[in-house]
Amino acid sequence: MTGSRRSSASTVVAALTQLILDGQFAPGDQITESDMAARLGVSRTPVREAIAQLVTQGMLVKEDNRSARVHRPSLDELTEIYELRMLLECHVARLAAANASTDRIRELRALESRLRKEEGTDEWLDDHALFHRTIALSAERPRILATIDALRHHSEPYVRLVTAFDVGQRSTTRREHEDILRAIAEGDADRAEELVKTHLQSTVDQVTRILEAVAQPLLPQGVVSPRG
Repeated sequence: MTGSRRSSASTVVAALTQLILDGQFAPGDQITESDMAARLGVSRTPVREAIAQLVTQGMLVKEDNRSARVHRPSLDELTEIYELRMLLECHVARLAAANASTDRIRELRALESRLRKEEGTDEWLDDHALFHRTIALSAERPRILATIDALRHHSEPYVRLVTAFDVGQRSTTRREHEDILRAIAEGDADRAEELVKTHLQSTVDQVTRILEAVAQPLLPQGVVSPRG
């Protein structure tokens, strides 16, 4: 992909994500290449690439070769994903506290430092995911890591929801990252496990509040957009 095409696709990703978060497209709405290309004044190619990227991120669900639908968050899905994440990521946090090498600790410190400074949502989300993945890498359990990667992929729409609609949560998250890093660096397995559990539970709590605040009487199967 050329630089200009990559830039165009990134621009469409940003624009389409904002339209979804602003409520211009509600959960379950169809997104088509032709409509988005006309709406944004671009060709279909960057729209096609943007839709594929947002499907990967979990914001959209693939429908056919030229369209997708906006992911419909649900409390049942949220609960199941995070139940599994807590089981696995608390376990790998304990292992990381026991096994993390000097190089891994250095990587975690660099990521934690970047997360304290970053303001852009996509940049912050990328490093946030990498911070947690590096903890899992430190545990040296590749099969567990693969499962965690899959669960984190399914978590993406929920993490984005919190990031978009609860600005104050990011400062709390920064403090939690600092504490988790300190526990792992000090080899405190019990503390690392406890902190990771609290960190993940805070996302569940925040998303639940957001979904309940915007839910129509027919929840729990679907929600409308927070600004819809």
